[in-house]
Amino acid sequence: MSSLASYLRRCGYCVEQEDLNIRMNLHSKGKEDISRFKIQEVLEILKTGNFKRRLGVFVDRLVDSCDLSGKFKLIGFSNLASDGFYFSLLMARRIKQKTGIPLVLGGAFITLFGHLYPGILDYVDYMILGDGAEPMLKLIACLNNEIPVSEVPNLVYKENGKIKANARKYYPLESVPAPDYSGLPMELYRPPQPGDIVRFHYQLSRGCSGKCSFCLFGCGNEKLEFKSYDKIIRELKQAKEKDNCTSFIFSDNAINISPDFLEGLCDLFIGNNLDISWVANAKVSNFDRRLLKKMKQAGCRVLSFGIESGSDRVLKMMNK
Repeated sequence: MSSLASYLRRCGYCVEQEDLNIRMNLHSKGKEDISRFKIQEVLEILKTGNFKRRLGVFVDRLVDSCDLSGKFKLIGFSNLASDGFYFSLLMARRIKQKTGIPLVLGGAFITLFGHLYPGILDYVDYMILGDGAEPMLKLIACLNNEIPVSEVPNLVYKENGKIKANARKYYPLESVPAPDYSGLPMELYRPPQPGDIVRFHYQLSRGCSGKCSFCLFGCGNEKLEFKSYDKIIRELKQAKEKDNCTSFIFSDNAINISPDFLEGLCDLFIGNNLDISWVANAKVSNFDRRLLKKMKQAGCRVLSFGIESGSDRVLKMMNK
């Protein structure tokens, strides 16, 4: 979401970001959680538009707290998983009732599973599949009557009551701008342990060498690609200077998909005296003691390993 905000801001548009998880927790003081409600209740509210039930009242309060009236010409939701998807639909339903502002849904969940929910377009105006930066820019141009809707790549919409999907366009990872977290309550992302600092998310690679049957990421990224070293060093230095950030979460599927890329990256971190700390996800394989020592010298502090089973038979069944 913050990379998308960064791209649109560079193109001259005013963008505000909301982390609805944070806002929801603040607003309910931890007492409300979308996962606690039955899906039947969610679907009933979507169908009837009646927000007088407890869940509906909470969503209504949350929409009001965002202060949307007269402020925006387009509102988007980024959805990673199903719980965020249903919550976005509830928010969209209420926002549309109250403001009539055009709404667009995107993100990994929409890209992978949006076609299974044609009713989405009863509550929002558009869906964007895949990369959203240029499509959002083109959608804004469309809403400004500068181009026809058919020229907006990756867009799904209704025309004369029929669902239409425009041509998909691929955008390389190298073209994705560094995230811009301006406007988000960064102090609220501080871990609860005393002395822990806020870690900024940053993406080094996209895709995965594996095709595990349970995982969404391999389905959404057929191509494994890496940012250039020059881009990584430049953007991490900019984050240090602009946001005073010295700690990062590298949000790749696995930091060691390519040991050669990882080793070269560590050499650059050390050679440039980057002086950052970082945590990452990792595969159990592709490590040795020498590389681990170099990673520590380059700032690595925590590795999280994905281990689904100790059974070779089960691993084979899940294509891991």
